[in-house]
This record gives sequence, C-alpha cells and structure tokens, in this order.
Amino acid sequence: MEISDIISIPNVPADTTTGELMMALFSVIIDSERCDNDIVWDFGRVTSLHPFMISALAVYRDSSSNKISLSNVNGALKAKLDEIMFDAPFESADREGSGTDVSCLYDRNVPPICRFSRICPDIDAIQSGLFSIMARNIRNRTREWNASGAISYLLSELVCNIQEHSHASCGYMYIQCDDNEDCISICVADNGVTIHGSYIAAQKTAYSLLVGDDHAEALRYSVKGLSTKNRPDNESRGYGLSTNLNMVVNGLGGSFMMLSGKGFFRCDEDGEQFVNLPDGLAWDGTMILVSIPLKQRAGFNVYNYIE
Repeated sequence: MEISDIISIPNVPADTTTGELMMALFSVIIDSERCDNDIVWDFGRVTSLHPFMISALAVYRDSSSNKISLSNVNGALKAKLDEIMFDAPFESADREGSGTDVSCLYDRNVPPICRFSRICPDIDAIQSGLFSIMARNIRNRTREWNASGAISYLLSELVCNIQEHSHASCGYMYIQCDDNEDCISICVADNGVTIHGSYIAAQKTAYSLLVGDDHAEALRYSVKGLSTKNRPDNESRGYGLSTNLNMVVNGLGGSFMMLSGKGFFRCDEDGEQFVNLPDGLAWDGTMILVSIPLKQRAGFNVYNYIE
C-alpha cells in the first residue's frame, strides 16, 4: 500500500492581506519540502483562492520532484482548476511534436496556465492567445475597457525578462479575470536563477558589491533600473521593470508584486515594500503578479509609459 503525506491547503480568498498570503504559501511549501512520500494537497478548507496562490501552487506542483495529487476540492473550485489546466498546464507543441498546437488556445473560454520553454518558438503566439481570450471576455462585460495595449506590452516585457535574464528551463503565464472580479490578474513566473542570481551571474564586480547577499536589495535595484544587459546605451533600462511598474501603479492604478529567491517586493498607490524573507524561506525562481482595475483612469495613454 502506497503511503502519502497529507497537507492541508489554507483558505486564501482574493482579499487576503499580503502578509497572510505569503505565510499561507510558504506553509504549504515548507510542509511539502519535508515530505519523503507522495503528497496529497487537501483542499477541504478552501472555498476560494487568491490568483497569486493559484499561480504559485501550480508552478510549485509542476516543478516538484514529488508526485502531488489533490483531494477534497469543492465543485466550484474543481471546475475552475480544471478550466485553467491547474493539473497539467498548457504547453505548446515542440519540434518533436509533444504538447498541444498553440492555435487551440483561441478556442478556450478562459485563459489556462501556460508553461513554455525559455527558447520556445511559440512564446509570442502563447501570449497572443492568452491576451485574446482575456480581451474577449472583458469586452463582453464592458465596452469601455481600453487597456489592451498596456496589457499586451506588459505581458511581452515580463516574458522577455525571462528569456534575457533568468537562465530558466521554463516559464509560466497565467491571466485571471473572473466574472465576479473587477480587476485583471497577470502572473508570469520562471524557475531560473532569481533576480539576485542574475546580478551575480552578470559577473560585474560593481553588481556583486551592490547587492551582496541581500535579495531584497537586488529587487530594489531591478525596479529602479539597474541593468544586467551588456549594452552601454541600455545600462539604465534595467529589467524593463521600472517602466512596467510606473505604468501599472501610476498609470493604471494597479498593484505589482514580485517574489524572487529570498526577496519580496510589493508596490501600489500606498507605497512600496522590499522584504527579505525569514531564514529558511525562498522561492525557486521569480514570480510576478500584476493586478489592474478594469475601470481605467481618464486620459490614460500607454505611450506615455513605454520605452
């Protein structure tokens, strides 16, 4: 008889505070990392999940060396997880023919969680497919939505960062805008070297001295525009994060969260926060979650924010 370790998943609704969200996520990760057997995530306490929690659990499960199954998922949540392909993220066909034709994305009713190789030739098509589903759903709800250019630019920039900086084997994309929500949630993640690691990998002594062992400080430099690109004329462009951050928070009135290695960053109209996680806690790679209100500010123009 096979033995499985059972881990209770906490209820993390969309209005959960950032601190509670991080505590809930890492409680699951810590418990999962301690397991030597197959793992069962018990959703018996869960009625709803924050989009960041959904994304993080899906990415962790997909990349875990342990077999992780789900149990006691209520009907509505199970339908949602099935619809977004939580169990097995969408992956485009590779050169050997495995995976799914990316054109199938356009036939879906909601955007699924997508996994892609950092050198995947279909990355642009995956972005376009996810964006198309999201835009179609939003326009069915409101004709006044005019942030399509901003969302398209943002998604492209965040994925480009994975390709150019992360040294990851794969990345993930997910967009959520449920009928009962008044905002769009965009998650982009990778299993790479983290932002701190990319500064160290750049092999520039000045970077190593600036960030040291401080992952939160590395996040601070990345959103302020310190680049790892070996381009003298692009030295202040950074990860494109400074541009994205300005557009999301100041242009669109949204929020921006980033979890990378041992560092966490959050920014919204109330201010910004850089935090080093407690000893023993770390996220393998980088995950960014952007939340943008559906109702746009009067006079917003994406061209005032793009580079």
